[in-house]
Amino acid sequence: MASLSVPLFTSAQFGTTVAPLQRRALASKAVVAVGARSAPKAKPAAEAPKAPRGTGLKKPVDISPALQQFLGTQQASRADTMKLIWDYIKRNNLQSEADRRRIISRKMRDRQS
Repeated sequence: MASLSVPLFTSAQFGTTVAPLQRRALASKAVVAVGARSAPKAKPAAEAPKAPRGTGLKKPVDISPALQQFLGTQQASRADTMKLIWDYIKRNNLQSEADRRRIISRKMRDRQS
């Protein structure tokens, strides 16, 4: 009786060495994948782009009376509010010279001068 000598698949073919029971299944899949090409898959119909919902950082919201007076508006988005606050801080030089992440009040800045 002649025995068939089938080598194990190497890591270059399948990433790892494959056990003898798995060889036949993997070999048939490899032959099918190489030999026969399937028809191209149909792409789903392109959906129309969704309109922005106006949520999150860009959603205009009512703001507190103190912030309304500071910003000069009744509604503002979170992003716009932060932008206006940072503009004010930079315009009035309220950042610490040593650490630009620190904000100092006008009263503290005037005391230091």
